[in-house]
Amino acid sequence: MLAQHLWSLLIPRQRRRPPPTAVADATSALDRALVSDRLPELLDAKALQAELGVTRAAAEAIMRRVPIVQIEGLRKTFVRRADVAGYIASRTFAKDQVPA
Repeated sequence: MLAQHLWSLLIPRQRRRPPPTAVADATSALDRALVSDRLPELLDAKALQAELGVTRAAAEAIMRRVPIVQIEGLRKTFVRRADVAGYIASRTFAKDQVPA
């Protein structure tokens, strides 16, 4: 306890911790340097249901139509957000184009 107090007296408060903006700038620069492409966002049936505002059955039906991501050791399956967006775009029609 005494050592912490003495340490705080020796080093001024503003020099102990860099300002938050400097940390954020350094972190984003590091992210750009290390990662060129972001990993895909994965959704499970529950997240897909919440995001699209559909029933659980509809979310599971959509998941059966797009490629599945299965992580070794997990029972749960996921889909990529981009795959779901592409599927929805491919199944979106103008009023005069709706398939019979």
